Amino acid sequence: MKASEIRALFAVANRPEVVSLAGGMPFLAGLPLDNIADLTQRLLTERGAVALQYGSGQGEEALREEILEVMSLEGIKAHSDDVVVTTGSQQALDLVTRIFVDPGDVVVAEAPSYVGALGVFRAYQADVVHVDMDDAGLIPEALEATLTRLDAEGRRVKLLYTVPNFHNPAGVTLSLERRPRIVEIAKRHGVLVLEDNPYGLLGFDGDPLPALHSYDPEAVVYLGSFSKTFAPGYRVGWAVAPHAVRERLVLASESAILCPSMMSQLSVSTYLSTCDWRGQVKSFREVYRERRDAMLAALAEHMPAATWTVPAGGFYTWVTLPAGLDAQAMLPRAVTGLVAYVPGTAFYADGQGQDHMRLSFCYPTPARIQEGIRRLATVVNDEYDLVRIFGTGAATQVVRGTQAPSPNQA
Repeated sequence: MKASEIRALFAVANRPEVVSLAGGMPFLAGLPLDNIADLTQRLLTERGAVALQYGSGQGEEALREEILEVMSLEGIKAHSDDVVVTTGSQQALDLVTRIFVDPGDVVVAEAPSYVGALGVFRAYQADVVHVDMDDAGLIPEALEATLTRLDAEGRRVKLLYTVPNFHNPAGVTLSLERRPRIVEIAKRHGVLVLEDNPYGLLGFDGDPLPALHSYDPEAVVYLGSFSKTFAPGYRVGWAVAPHAVRERLVLASESAILCPSMMSQLSVSTYLSTCDWRGQVKSFREVYRERRDAMLAALAEHMPAATWTVPAGGFYTWVTLPAGLDAQAMLPRAVTGLVAYVPGTAFYADGQGQDHMRLSFCYPTPARIQEGIRRLATVVNDEYDLVRIFGTGAATQVVRGTQAPSPNQA
């Protein structure tokens, strides 16, 4: 595990005068906070002795039943016994990796991939091998070729880690046609699929796509979270896994934290059973669509020399800078210019991604997004002038490699 210079920069980036296009923080002002306060008071009054007590290592059964209803929107048919409640889906990711990965094992992951996952894989001394994506998500032919090569090299592949919906950081979505192919390829090579899906209900158009887990529940461990569709402060996530894996997840969770917070679980359960959570998700989708549109319009106006993905949901777009620019070397100057982003190198295990950046549209208002892109364009244009005059060595290089994520980066 290691920290980074980027981590220190984000302490500055959190100042109010800085427009942060970096953090994956949901827009919580859109929640019915008065109603949630009333629910919390009633919960403590009526069930406080339970809410403040220890609970089951697998999680509260009523919440696990409600999680089944949430997942049914993505075609998942499971039993509440298949669900393990965790302290955010990040803990589930850590537990699955702890169970399966020995030092030197291979985890195959998309290029780019979620920085928080890369930090976990690094901590357990896994060797991450990236597979290319395009605008339709993970490329089946590239996955097949990579797994075949690793088999031939005698390397032990334990997991395929993927974020199929509104990818963090790339903003793309795995197409419907590719989904069963990805599951089949991984299963044929004896590789467990780890499906990380915090954004699946936050699509801007149409119904949610079927989860990879729905194609073969024995071949996929599914990770979900209420952090993006409700509130991250409760730290409630879950995993759905085959029986043998589920039993080990419960043991690993009990070893790590004994049991997830009963207060958080009962708060989420009460919200799901008494509030219009589907309507709230719809409201979030509308808010994030407006902010996505504001960001894409601002990029088109101020940074036409760059290219970017057009997300159909979620929180992020992935920007490719003009040739010769280094997003990580440029970051200190951007923060000085009162705008922040996450450089692309944070999302690769092998140091690539210098010419990319992740921009987040979930938290700032549309007006702040437009101002942030204007400031960012000034920095990019100045940097491009330096590169044209002095060459690509003009920028001072900073630390490369997988970064230990702060919540603002994740």
